[in-house]
Amino acid sequence: MKLGATPLQDNDMQDKYISMKFWYKQDISLMLPLNPRFILSCLGREDETDVRTFSDDQRPIFSTRSPKLFYYVYTRHQLYKLFRMNRIRIDGITCLGQLNYLRIWHDNSGEGKNASWYLKHVVVKDIITGYKYEFIAERWFAVEEGDGLIDFLIPVAGKEQMTEFSHLFPNASRRNLTDNHLWLSVFTRPPRSRFTRLQRLSCCLAILYLSMLTSAMWYETTPEQPSPGAFKFGPLSLSPEQIAVGLMSNLIVFPPSFVMIIFFRKSRAKSLRPSHVNVALEKQYEKWRKVYGLPRTGNKSKKSTQSRPSVDEESHFRIPPKKKCLLPWWCSYISWFLVIISVGCSVFFLWAYGLQFGNIRTGKWLTSMIVSFLSSVLLTEPIKIFLLAIIMACLCGNPDLDDDDSDDDEENPYLKEDEEWLHPINSRIGVERPKYRPIDPRSLEAARKLREKEVAMYNVLKEIGVYVLYLWILFILSYGNRDPNSFFLREAVINNFIKPGDLWNDFNNVNTEVRFWNWTKNALIPELFAGLWYNGRTPLGLRLLVDDRNNFKIGYPVLRQVRARTDSCTVHHVMEDMISECAGYGNMINENGRIYSKFWGSNLTMASRIPPEYKYMTASDLNGFPFWGQLDWYGGGGYVVPLIAKRYQDGEKLIGKMEYLEQTSWIDKDTRAVFIEFGTYNAQVNLFVVATIVAEFLPGGGVVPYYHIDPIRLLHYHTGSGLLQLLCQIGFVLFTLYYAVSILRALCRDGKRYFSEYWNIAEIWNLLASLAIIGVEIYKMIITRRVLAIFTATEGTGYIKLQEALILDETFCYLIGFLMSLITLKFLKLLRFNKRIGGMIATVRLCADELKGIRSLSNNYIYSLCSTILDDFGSCSEGVLFVCKFFRIFNKHDAEKV
Repeated sequence: MKLGATPLQDNDMQDKYISMKFWYKQDISLMLPLNPRFILSCLGREDETDVRTFSDDQRPIFSTRSPKLFYYVYTRHQLYKLFRMNRIRIDGITCLGQLNYLRIWHDNSGEGKNASWYLKHVVVKDIITGYKYEFIAERWFAVEEGDGLIDFLIPVAGKEQMTEFSHLFPNASRRNLTDNHLWLSVFTRPPRSRFTRLQRLSCCLAILYLSMLTSAMWYETTPEQPSPGAFKFGPLSLSPEQIAVGLMSNLIVFPPSFVMIIFFRKSRAKSLRPSHVNVALEKQYEKWRKVYGLPRTGNKSKKSTQSRPSVDEESHFRIPPKKKCLLPWWCSYISWFLVIISVGCSVFFLWAYGLQFGNIRTGKWLTSMIVSFLSSVLLTEPIKIFLLAIIMACLCGNPDLDDDDSDDDEENPYLKEDEEWLHPINSRIGVERPKYRPIDPRSLEAARKLREKEVAMYNVLKEIGVYVLYLWILFILSYGNRDPNSFFLREAVINNFIKPGDLWNDFNNVNTEVRFWNWTKNALIPELFAGLWYNGRTPLGLRLLVDDRNNFKIGYPVLRQVRARTDSCTVHHVMEDMISECAGYGNMINENGRIYSKFWGSNLTMASRIPPEYKYMTASDLNGFPFWGQLDWYGGGGYVVPLIAKRYQDGEKLIGKMEYLEQTSWIDKDTRAVFIEFGTYNAQVNLFVVATIVAEFLPGGGVVPYYHIDPIRLLHYHTGSGLLQLLCQIGFVLFTLYYAVSILRALCRDGKRYFSEYWNIAEIWNLLASLAIIGVEIYKMIITRRVLAIFTATEGTGYIKLQEALILDETFCYLIGFLMSLITLKFLKLLRFNKRIGGMIATVRLCADELKGIRSLSNNYIYSLCSTILDDFGSCSEGVLFVCKFFRIFNKHDAEKV
């Protein structure tokens, strides 16, 4: 059926002249038979045919059930459509002369989407002469598409229309995609191609094994060591070296694979098949013989002999086919030999190399093999198809859309000379042919309205399904960065370093400089390094662990001081003679960045040695960012004291360092904040901790303790759920690209009118948030790789600051939370057909102006409340020191602080 022709039910047994080929497309969503009654009539210069019906009571003629004949191309309405080539024979045509028009319509008898038909073009071929006519339609035969018509008169295509780029390029792309893409054509091979699926699959196997062998030969000469800067993915890794090896392997195996493919594709058939036209007609005649009891043959009569042209006459009128450059039939055996040799030799050498490879080489080799395969499927073959389509569309002067291998592999259709029918010539057996009757316009209008409602409901259901999938992906991405263990890990770090409830070492009780130094010596330093074992022995091999022996330090901790300038506040003129210096709050504007000597002296000379703890380091030197404490904003720079201890005994030296800083007044009246910054990693729960402990020194005296302990997840893909996380990230990127294309097309179509609807603005915010999420996630991956590279290069003893990764993680959470809120609100639009949801949306739309006034009134009320509480309780309550602080507490509903 796929290779042959389909005779119509109302054929006349005496005519064998015209065949017709349809190219059409149907929606992929239902995968159901397309079976309305199609009716057609050909109009020639001399005559016209009867009205012919394309239908079959036994089976659908235009069926989409066979996935082997589906082809994918881009269309205006949907990206993926189904294409099917059906060969349908029309008999009963006498001398029409040159064809001028083709009238085609259908009776709209299909159900739902199956009544919609998009006709690309029709090729009419005279079987005897081989002459072809092409009718280019490129239109919908559907009540809900375009102008809603299902009856068209299509003129024959001229040479200019047939050679237009817009017509040639999509057809050439479709044909090349289904036949010339080696990997995809295993499933989408045209039925009339001589390049069989077995041969294509054999070529794919040979290419795969040759690529594996090429990659193995490369890694046999490289040392057994990990590639620098490799991206880890479970047991595999991906590096620029492996990508380059995969691409080069794909290019190296291209010449032998090209030879195998050409020999398979261009080898002639060993023997010609019978013509599919004659086979189809013989089956139909045999059916008529059985149904109507007709004898098979009889003696020739003059009447019948005169009514038929002879074989010589047929050969005389036949147009000679174009000669193709084909190879002898035995060349296919050369390709089989090359395939067997390629696979056999590759298997042998791969076995030999596999005995020598270790785990690292094997992982790199597998990754390169996967890269080679993906580059062939997604890069090499598509580029080849695109270039071939461009060349054919630009240089092909006389395209033949009906050309295929069957023209060379089949016998020419012929008329038998030794048989004739014994019934009268003018008799007609079969279904009675209908007359042309246009469809009632009122019935067509009713069908159009019903179909428009069905299409609208189907679009809503499809949109709901897509948004459910999109929301599920967002949930995975959002909660993939969150872990219930983060709460317990944070509590553990707080208990270790902050020590809440400890009478002497509780950081929350630090309110003087002396208590701060006591906390650093008695709580901070002992917890930063692994202490003695229970039996008093010195710990060995635990220099990277903190005292709980569960968390690894990421780099060494630092003590960073932020100081205010001595002229950062204005002194009253009455007090100017008594007060020479005045240091205000230590915000970023008033931050001091000078270099001092010991005891914060300014008497520096060229020979003076600058102590490192009195040398200012900028935010770029420390990879720091501004930090918002309890009292003010602080910059990322400062005066730094590294807390480095490679052995247990170094912890005692650090305690001595703290005593030295206390004695030399490293913290004085100009100090505004002292930061303790470090990061840890817990491999058991795969979580990093970014710890920032701050002691803010008030200009009026006293200390305000504050800490920020944040568990974050920076490594995903090595765990069991890493693959799901990666797939969701890829799906999110694809959704973002889809929405970007949809919005751009809508903007080009509607212009400024696009911004007049609220949901369109929400879509734009949705797109912007999605693009920002993708950018933040990519940058966070870059920062993570940089941190791991420093950690590996310094063996965990270098300076590493995770504040940038923390900021990116928080930004990601804010963005994806905002995006999830938009997507959740979008469901209101999707459920707009629900009466209650529609009523609610209409109510909000009508009272929008009133709601704006209520919003202004509520903002004024909140501001008045904040101002009143600030005036009355600002001097005696910590929670309302500043209006911004109160706003933050008010939004958190933390009434205890007020």
